[in-house]
Amino acid sequence: MATGSDKQTGIDSCLDHIGIYGRTARSVGETFLGSGGLSGDSVAAALALLPPLVVTGLLLGAGHVGLAISALLLSLANIISLNLAAILTFLIQGVRPAKWWEAYRARKTIIRAIAFWTVLLIVMMFLAILLQN
Repeated sequence: MATGSDKQTGIDSCLDHIGIYGRTARSVGETFLGSGGLSGDSVAAALALLPPLVVTGLLLGAGHVGLAISALLLSLANIISLNLAAILTFLIQGVRPAKWWEAYRARKTIIRAIAFWTVLLIVMMFLAILLQN
């Protein structure tokens, strides 16, 4: 049976790995941006999505299921937020279909997408609140 100090050592080890990953991800991002290979937006999106997923895997591997679920919820919230922000950005910027007869269908799709991602975000918030209690 693991003692309290063994569990703390496992968490410290996970945090060390996360720190190493963060420094590596920053270096990789700077390398891509410097070479012009990727846009800053794609690197920013990758850096927003990957760390919580890496933490989820590390915590699951260390046997900390409760903490892993919290990290997974953060990953899902990031994905939902990125999609909702993209849709709203296109809407605010006035991105429209090239053909006028597609405008009605596009408008219905935008409304459905906003509703879908908003409902998922609300569900994620309730799950996060329930898991904290």
